[in-house]
Amino acid sequence: MQVQQGGPGAPAQGPVRMVMWLAMTASVFVYGAVAFVVARSMEPGPAGLPVWLFPALSVGLATVAVVLHRKLGETQPRRREEPASLVRPLEVQVWVLDETVAILGLVGALLTGNATGYVAYGVASLILLVLHRPQ
Repeated sequence: MQVQQGGPGAPAQGPVRMVMWLAMTASVFVYGAVAFVVARSMEPGPAGLPVWLFPALSVGLATVAVVLHRKLGETQPRRREEPASLVRPLEVQVWVLDETVAILGLVGALLTGNATGYVAYGVASLILLVLHRPQ
């Protein structure tokens, strides 16, 4: 079976899959740098939101990412004729959820002016991205 190249809706191939994952992984470090640079210029203070909100959202998103990753393996197993470099939409959605954990950490750091809180979110996001890396 030939996989069509180009055109709208055609699956991404080649090194694109790894480049996409690496870009999302690198963004976790960029968010951390932004959190630490911007938070230096701010005075730490309450965010005006419940303390549990960002950790709860992060745990929820991480859970959804893990469930979707399992579903990806069960419902969309790779066929022998399918190139290993083919990017599947559900795979990208899992990576986005993994990265969103870091984004929540960035938002929390910016709202509170305390960048050290970002570290836990960044580490959690990196762990998820490594667990869900392209095989």
